[in-house]
Amino acid sequence: MDRLDDRSHFEAVGDIRYALRYFHLQSRLFGKIDGLFRLISVVAGSSSFAGFLAGSPRLAGIAALITAVVTALDIVWSPGNKRLICSELSKRYTELDRKSKKLDLEELDEELWRLRETDAPAIEALRVPAYNDSVSERSLASYKLTTTWWQNFVASLA
Repeated sequence: MDRLDDRSHFEAVGDIRYALRYFHLQSRLFGKIDGLFRLISVVAGSSSFAGFLAGSPRLAGIAALITAVVTALDIVWSPGNKRLICSELSKRYTELDRKSKKLDLEELDEELWRLRETDAPAIEALRVPAYNDSVSERSLASYKLTTTWWQNFVASLA
């Protein structure tokens, strides 16, 4: 059903807190993926070199293949860059949340639209968990949405 009443300042602050939480969760998840890629690259690269020195072409080949695949995924997906983007957006939404008490609804919406123009990564599975976290933080637990097992799993990784 369509709303007939006007949007409130409280709802605008809710939008800010949702976005803040969403980008915070994404930043954490991308950071963990980036760390995992780096760990695998170092271990597999070292194993490849060790296999070469030990005269084990099988170990060297498998480890080199793993290194190549993880490096390709890192280049294509760029989780480190996405972590930085999400972290920066989380900071900007935090700053807007801090200033929200001093801004009226029009000014707040203008700042929100400016932030929403930023090209940012999106992990769909984190949207509902971020929403649920944000409504819980505002003592609106009755507005929580049901999450799927996938959303719970991805949120637990973040």
